[in-house]
Amino acid sequence: MDYQKLKIVLAAGHPVTGAYDADNAVAAGQMNCENCPKIVSRRVDERTILNEYLPSASAASAFLAKLETVAAGNDLVARVIRWLNTPEEQGGGLDVGNARVRAIAPGLIGQADITEAEVAALLALAETHVSRAAQLGLGTIFEGDIQVARAE
Repeated sequence: MDYQKLKIVLAAGHPVTGAYDADNAVAAGQMNCENCPKIVSRRVDERTILNEYLPSASAASAFLAKLETVAAGNDLVARVIRWLNTPEEQGGGLDVGNARVRAIAPGLIGQADITEAEVAALLALAETHVSRAAQLGLGTIFEGDIQVARAE
């Protein structure tokens, strides 16, 4: 365990919840709680969007229809539609965790009445949560680890 690194992190506070509790057991729990967002590489196809897009399958269907409308006049979106229409198993899909995809996705907002919430729901398909300890490569943190780090 890198106690010096842990000590620095404890002093800096949690990026989501703020200051760590003075109680070592509670602080360990805060470090191990999976509440830090993480973007992962994830290819999604039309089927994935229909099954997992929030808030519902009907919202997913409406979003895909809007994308089709935009694709009629936009070559890049037309290419995206082709990727979405090709199943993941066949090498298709769109990597919604890819930095470039995430950078251009907001450009869809306003086209064919695509909303910010719809784009956010698409990008959320590549989001997960990890603990602060995992994010920092510290593994699981125990009460004793917090005690040692604070004493350093």
